[in-house]
Amino acid sequence: VRDFSLLPYGGAGPLHAVDLAQELDMKRVIVPPYPGTLSALGLLVANTRYDYVATTAVNEDTVVAADLESRFAELEAEGKAQLQAQNVPEANIRLVRSADLRYEGQSYELNTPVPGSDPLTDEAVREVISDFHKQHYQVYAYGSVDEKVEFINLRVTAIGLVPEVKLGEAQVVDEGDAVTGKRQVYFFDHGFVETPIYDRARLSPGATFTGPCLVEEIVSTTVIPPGATARVDEYGSMIIEWR
Repeated sequence: VRDFSLLPYGGAGPLHAVDLAQELDMKRVIVPPYPGTLSALGLLVANTRYDYVATTAVNEDTVVAADLESRFAELEAEGKAQLQAQNVPEANIRLVRSADLRYEGQSYELNTPVPGSDPLTDEAVREVISDFHKQHYQVYAYGSVDEKVEFINLRVTAIGLVPEVKLGEAQVVDEGDAVTGKRQVYFFDHGFVETPIYDRARLSPGATFTGPCLVEEIVSTTVIPPGATARVDEYGSMIIEWR
């Protein structure tokens, strides 16, 4: 993890982010704007998704491609109708097929992709089975092409694509000194330290400051301990680093 940056979210995440990152020997924390609402932002920009499943439980010796195609088509119709009911344009609908396969006698399955651009054929079914053998080897380090394969569940994921979201650059603000006051704050290995308090809304892109300090905003507070330095990037994120 020390090769990566830590991105905290939630109201309390930035309170503990630097301490946690230092414990993990990481070197950078990136605090996004309004971290307390980051999950809500993710919900708004995420694609709409519905998952459908139908149990089939058929052996590879008796499987009929046309029967699988019929079941897949039913699931796809259900998923497409669900997305259309939510006003998802036809061009933004994606339907993804897969199947849960296992070796005969196993009690667990592996989800295996199934091509969905054309009606399913016997040849395509054999390719799915071949892909299952390969995937089983990748996951469990063994596979057996001599064992019979069972199709247990058929799955369709119906996805409604949302327009791509581009985050705008933060605006320069001129609301006077960002420091709103000072108070005693306890830091590990330092004890109580008189600590400046910053108002994040007054921090413009390019602003830099060093710890110890607290950065307060309406949905969170970020703790920057002694020895750490913070700067605000062009998107309004705070980049906190230390040696």
